[in-house]
Amino acid sequence: MRPASALRRRLVLSFAAAAVALIGLGTLATWTGTGLRQAARLIDRTQRVIAQIEALGTGVDRVEALKNDYLVVGGAARLAAYNTATKLIEPLFTEARTLTPGQHRHIDEVGLLIVEWLGRSDSLIRRKNAGQQPQSLDPQVSGSRRVVTDLRDELASLRLEEDRLLDERINTLRQRGTLAMAVTLAGAALSLIVMIWGAAQTLRDLDRRLALEHMRDELTHHINHELRGPATSLVMALSLLKDDKKPLDDEQRAIVEAGLRSAEHLKRMTDDLLDVTRLETGKLRVEIKRIDAGAVLGLCADSVRSAAASRGVSLAYEAPPALFVHADPIRMRQVVCNLLDNAIKFTPAEGSIRLRAERDGVDLLVTVADTGPGIPAVDLERIFDRLYQSQRTAQKGALGLGLGLAICRELIGRQGGRIWAESEPGQGSLLRFTLPAA
Repeated sequence: MRPASALRRRLVLSFAAAAVALIGLGTLATWTGTGLRQAARLIDRTQRVIAQIEALGTGVDRVEALKNDYLVVGGAARLAAYNTATKLIEPLFTEARTLTPGQHRHIDEVGLLIVEWLGRSDSLIRRKNAGQQPQSLDPQVSGSRRVVTDLRDELASLRLEEDRLLDERINTLRQRGTLAMAVTLAGAALSLIVMIWGAAQTLRDLDRRLALEHMRDELTHHINHELRGPATSLVMALSLLKDDKKPLDDEQRAIVEAGLRSAEHLKRMTDDLLDVTRLETGKLRVEIKRIDAGAVLGLCADSVRSAAASRGVSLAYEAPPALFVHADPIRMRQVVCNLLDNAIKFTPAEGSIRLRAERDGVDLLVTVADTGPGIPAVDLERIFDRLYQSQRTAQKGALGLGLGLAICRELIGRQGGRIWAESEPGQGSLLRFTLPAA
């Protein structure tokens, strides 16, 4: 490994480069963000201009229609409607002029035409009120129509100009948006490169990879060693059983039983490896629901009772009625059976095992107690670590993969509980876990 000063120097350089990249990215992001906001404001104003032009055109058409209607038909109601509509033209034009400071030529022309058109319209109204007949007003009406036509043409030109401006500003917004995206991606790529570089330089000075490879080699060797013996015994036992069609004598039965024990050992190790893989990949499902804990514990006790009896170990089960918890029944049974199997493995003949369940505040407390040799103090805190082999395991020659209790801890934790061990050497062991009571 390189000296610590070199490692610190690389770390400082990595952080400094990352800081420079982030500052640059922030500056560019601020600049592009300002441009985007300006373009958006221009687009919004242009859209308001177009809407105002449309409103002004609609107002002109309405006033013209009301004027013509009054000139032909007359009536106080029509005259009042005309006067009301006329009063709206000036505010509409004023608003449009305010919103189009860059279009003075068109907007000024529109203003002049509006003044001329309204003057002609008022003159026609006054002549109508003086009693002139519609036929005598035709020349003035024709002149007014020409002005209205010019006014509409000018409004159309103004609308076309604003449409052109809108297209330009939308294109500007798109270009700036593309630039902002490019800046963001470039900054992200630069930051990523800096981070990767720093990580690569730092990891080069660490020995974690060697430790992981060493652990992998130990695990592979351990698996090969543990699976080879049970598999060989299983093949030999099943081969003898297959070739001999007669009833089994004592020796053959002993061989078959040895094969079955080896097969069960192999299955347990395989199941443990599969569970560990599922835990690491997130594929192990835990479905929490309200269950009868007494029923689950009773099934566990019944499933291992014959194994305990074959080793001369008594098994007692105690639980009050109607004991409900929030847990996964399959995973709870897996944990309890694992603890009972371990207790049977380490309890000598004529020993005893007690499985007990009780309420402990808001939790269910489950205890597996045995009269075995106990667990050394040095092992109490580590027996739930993955791949850990305790001293008593080595002394008993009952080596496994060291995964069972680690899996139990994961399963209990995922169900909202905790698990621990209590023991005094020579006084037996207590394996306990809690689950939320229902």
